[in-house]
Amino acid sequence: MSKKEDYPKEIITYERVSYDSEEKVKVITVVKNEYEEKAVLAAINFMNAFNKSDPHECDKYVQYPHIAILTNGNIISTEKPSFLSKKYFEAMSKVSEWHHTCWDNRHVLHSGKNKIHLELQFTRYKYDGTKIATSPAIWIITNQNGYWGIKIRSIYV
Repeated sequence: MSKKEDYPKEIITYERVSYDSEEKVKVITVVKNEYEEKAVLAAINFMNAFNKSDPHECDKYVQYPHIAILTNGNIISTEKPSFLSKKYFEAMSKVSEWHHTCWDNRHVLHSGKNKIHLELQFTRYKYDGTKIATSPAIWIITNQNGYWGIKIRSIYV
C-alpha cells in the first residue's frame, strides 16, 4: 500500500507517433493518491492492449456492463466481454489504415476511492505518423470486484 507522502506523483508514457522515426512524445499525468494511480494505469494498460489489437487483453481493463457514448449521442452498451473483436481492428486498419493510437493528454477531473473521471485526448495514426483522427474524451474508471477498469467512455471520434 502506498503512503500519503508518495503523492502527488507523475505517471509518464512515451508516445511514438510515427514508426518511421524513433522520436517520442512525453505525456505526463499527475495523480494525487493510490486510487487515481490505479485508475490511470488501467487506462494506459487498456491503450497498450488496444494498440496490440488484442481484444482479450483490452477486456482486462474494462468493466461490464461497458458503455460507450459516441459523437452523435448514440450509446453502445455491452453486457459481457468482449466489446472489441479482431474484426473490429481489422476493419479499422482496412478502412482508415489505422496502425496505432497515442495519448495526447490525460488529466484526472474527479476522484474517489471507487471511481475517477479521466479527461483525455488521443489521436489515431497511420504507420508513418499521418493523423487519422483526434478525439477528446472522458472515461469513467471504476473499482469493482477489486480491480480498476473503464466503465464508460464518452468519445468524439
